[in-house]
Amino acid sequence: MVTLISNNPKDYHDFIVDTANGLSEYDISGIAVVALTKDGQGITGYWDMNLREKAEAKNHIEYDVIDEMIMVNRDRYFENQSEEEL
Repeated sequence: MVTLISNNPKDYHDFIVDTANGLSEYDISGIAVVALTKDGQGITGYWDMNLREKAEAKNHIEYDVIDEMIMVNRDRYFENQSEEEL
């Protein structure tokens, strides 16, 4: 799994370029793009993806959400473990 993350609201152009450049290292079969507007709308775009592939992309986003939720709450879930055990 490869995740590219940027939280700087002014650099999304650079983020898109960096992402496209990073993807060139892989044999890409489809691309999904999701953008959220400040007024709560979602904008989606797909390149060469069928219904099954869109569902698979959704699953990858959900796994990222779960992973981040666990990491944010690591003390809650791993309170009896040392850093080495994580």
